[in-house]
Formats: sequence, C-alpha cells, structure tokens
Amino acid sequence: MPYDLYPRKKDVDRISYGVFFWPYILLEIGVGLVIGAGNSIRPASYRYYPDKRGASPMSMDGYYVTKKNACLMAAVARGWASVERGKREEWESLSEEERTRMEEWNKDFVKTYSLPAALETIEKVEGFADFAEKSGGFRIK
Repeated sequence: MPYDLYPRKKDVDRISYGVFFWPYILLEIGVGLVIGAGNSIRPASYRYYPDKRGASPMSMDGYYVTKKNACLMAAVARGWASVERGKREEWESLSEEERTRMEEWNKDFVKTYSLPAALETIEKVEGFADFAEKSGGFRIK
C-alpha cells in the first residue's frame, strides 16, 4: 500500500511512495524531524508530533504538512542527496580492492560511517524535494 502525497497546489501532480520508502525518507534521512517524527527506542516503532486531528505522518490518515514545513523538508532532503551524491562519486572512484576493504570496515562503523545510497534512492529523494518545494504543502494519505 503506497503513501500518496497530495499537493495543496492543483497544478502539481501527487506522488506516491511505497510502504517502506516513505518511512525511510522520514526516519533515516531525517526529513521527519522537521515535523516532529523520528525513531523510537524500540525496534519498528517511531515517535511523532500529531497534527490537530491527531493524525500521524506515518499512518496514511490525512496528516497535513504546511507549505513552510514542506520547504524545510525539501531542504533537508536536498542536503542528504547532495552528501550521498558526493559519497557515490567517491565510491565509484575506488578500486575493487578498496571497495571490498571499505565494505568490511563499514560493518563495524555502520551508524557513524556508511556506504553511499543507491543512485535510484538518491533520485527518489530528490523527486520528493522537487515535489515538496512546489506543492504549497501536502496531505499524506
């Protein structure tokens, strides 16, 4: 079941993200911090600041993101994508031996240092940033 993001502006098309990708954008990329959503201390759970109706940004129940917050979310997403593109370029310049060594080393430092995101993931996050900037605010359903 996808998360559909409905823009306030009528000339902007809605976008959809898979059931696992939207939480990734909110929690792992940190876009959700703008609207008060983040990881909990328990696995597979999260914390959030509910909207006026009690809706959650992770429940497909009509949570509304204001224009201001949508623009802030876009800025966070663009910052993340910029860093990941740089990491991807650096990764592509490594030899196969260096990549193998980095993959082994990364296992011990996964929360501090991480390998670059896939190009497809970076592009999806940039697509979200484009949408959020143009949307005028949006609902999550």
